[in-house]
Amino acid sequence: MNGTHHGVDPKYLQTYLDEFTFRFNRRKTPMAAFQTLLGIATQKAPQTLTDLKNP
Repeated sequence: MNGTHHGVDPKYLQTYLDEFTFRFNRRKTPMAAFQTLLGIATQKAPQTLTDLKNP
């Protein structure tokens, strides 16, 4: 972590680990990550820019 990201704030550590796990589990099939992400995105309601700025 320190070599790649030059330190990670503890509040972001779980997010980095989640992304690493997601990518690692789909490393042998590059399109699987895109298809999974697309599938997740179709199940979620859209968010406005205001929602993103003020969670």
